Amino acid sequence: MNEDKYRELGFNDFIVGHLKNYDAKHVLGYRCTPPFYVESSPLAKRDIFPLWECGVTVTYFNNEIMKFEICSLEDIEDVWASYSSVQGVLAHFVLDLMEDENTDEEILRIGEAVGFKAIQALLSEANSAEDYSTWREEYPRQYS
Repeated sequence: MNEDKYRELGFNDFIVGHLKNYDAKHVLGYRCTPPFYVESSPLAKRDIFPLWECGVTVTYFNNEIMKFEICSLEDIEDVWASYSSVQGVLAHFVLDLMEDENTDEEILRIGEAVGFKAIQALLSEANSAEDYSTWREEYPRQYS
């Protein structure tokens, strides 16, 4: 594991420590597993730095275009999300955790722990969004 690369990209010790000492029972356990399957996928032939996986979904940094991207290992040509900042990918990540039915208090603690700077705004906006699906898709993009 290249801890320096994670830090260079803007990730804090909480995420680095979680990936280095992975525990499936940890609150991040399901959504943030060390990258493993990507290494045997065609995606590994690209100039990327894999960050973490969640099932067949992989989050990585695309060194070629200098963006964080998310896709399925089952269709690596279909990039679901692309962010130019670590805050954008963290917003996406925290929203995934929120949809796992963690409480607002848990999301607040997680957001702060992973270094997402706008966690209060995210919670406030998520809880008041009239069209959550549209809001959810657009929210992380404001950090890119």
